[in-house]
Amino acid sequence: MLITKKQLLEQLAGHISDAERISLEDDGSSSRELVISRYNRATILKLLSMKESDADCGPNTVDTALVDGLKGALEEYLCRYMGEQPEGHKWIILSCLFLTFIVREPMHPQEVVHWERLGDVYHCPSIEMQAGSLCRWCICGQSVSGESGPFVEHEGI
Repeated sequence: MLITKKQLLEQLAGHISDAERISLEDDGSSSRELVISRYNRATILKLLSMKESDADCGPNTVDTALVDGLKGALEEYLCRYMGEQPEGHKWIILSCLFLTFIVREPMHPQEVVHWERLGDVYHCPSIEMQAGSLCRWCICGQSVSGESGPFVEHEGI
């Protein structure tokens, strides 16, 4: 099923409670601490800001099967490699879905994998397309506009 980017943005924002939003906005100094990195906190605040400002997410649609596929892959990966901190999974999943499908940016911070944007395409020197790698979901190597469709170069999904 296809949904608009705006509909996906609203769905993602709907997973954030008012109490969590307050904690995100005050950088975690409230009584409700969240297990979230600075990068994911900034990404989630950008998501919430876009939703509140009723920002135009563009005319593109998103295939919910792809959204569900990335979400499932992230859940499996996080259970395997970050199983001791399940309370942090939500923020990583929301951030990755937002970055991948709404703003079409790489899932990792630039300083971690040193991707660069050349024209309309992100390039990542760390990308690995082996089985089990979340890189197969990354937009690196694809048009930022998504005009050629999502994951064209990563059809193995």
